[in-house]
Amino acid sequence: MRYYRNEKEIRVSETVVTLGKFDGIHIGHQKLIDLLMQEKKDGQVGVMFTFDLSGFRDLSILTEEERKEKAERLGLDVMVVWPFDHETMTMDPETFIREILIEKLHAKVVVVGEDYRFGSHRSGNVETLRHFSDVYGYKVVSVPKVTWKGEEVSSSRIRDCILRGNLEDANAMLGTPYQISGTIVHGRHLGHTIGIPTMNLTVPAEKLLPPYGVYASRTNVFGTLYDGISNLGVKPSVSSEEKLGLETHLFDYDEDDYGQRVVVSLFHFLRKEQKFDSLTALKKQIQQDTVSAKALLSLTSSEVPGK
Repeated sequence: MRYYRNEKEIRVSETVVTLGKFDGIHIGHQKLIDLLMQEKKDGQVGVMFTFDLSGFRDLSILTEEERKEKAERLGLDVMVVWPFDHETMTMDPETFIREILIEKLHAKVVVVGEDYRFGSHRSGNVETLRHFSDVYGYKVVSVPKVTWKGEEVSSSRIRDCILRGNLEDANAMLGTPYQISGTIVHGRHLGHTIGIPTMNLTVPAEKLLPPYGVYASRTNVFGTLYDGISNLGVKPSVSSEEKLGLETHLFDYDEDDYGQRVVVSLFHFLRKEQKFDSLTALKKQIQQDTVSAKALLSLTSSEVPGK
């Protein structure tokens, strides 16, 4: 997948374009992408177009690297993160259509949610796109809102679930498990001391996080998934540094892969992070967490409903 970030010189041929914020690329966004793939003809290029809102938004459901990976897995050919500068912010809807969709992207089909807004003061909408479609020679496909448990799926609703630790609903609406990805770093090696080896990840600063605590998790190591438990937090039982990290114990894996990138998916909140008086007490609790996690993960598909 080709990736353009804060670039205005884009080299593409005829395209089918989907427009949106794509924070999390949830099941509503995935419906847009599914329709894009259906509309794409031989020789055409599938493009996800969004704006660089990193200076305007809160912490991200997906880091930019995670979003790129998810977009590529869904089959997109090109991802464009357009600079949200003064020129873009003050651009009227027709100019956006003419200069970006037509002159830059050579769009033949535009796929959007029915509530999509664009242009200066969000003055453009689906009807605006339809109005100019004959003038500039493209087709418009609009998609109704997707619902989950009777309510519209939205990034703000997913954010709320993540912040409350309700990963079951968050994962269902994301269509893939909530994940934290990063490079394995050295910890204090106390896990090996008590017979429970762990891998440690530094948490990206821009990542939206659920409550600190222990989670039933699955970790992708070199393309293979391993069940485990993950502690998100500052590990108060073994450190006074208050340094945030993600520490994961895999049930059937015991290799030192320092420097390797892994993806940890969180499925179920088990308990809050807490401080133990001794390593013996900590080990006993981890063993109890392991039993709980295995029971939950045995009932949890690696695939999340909604996609």
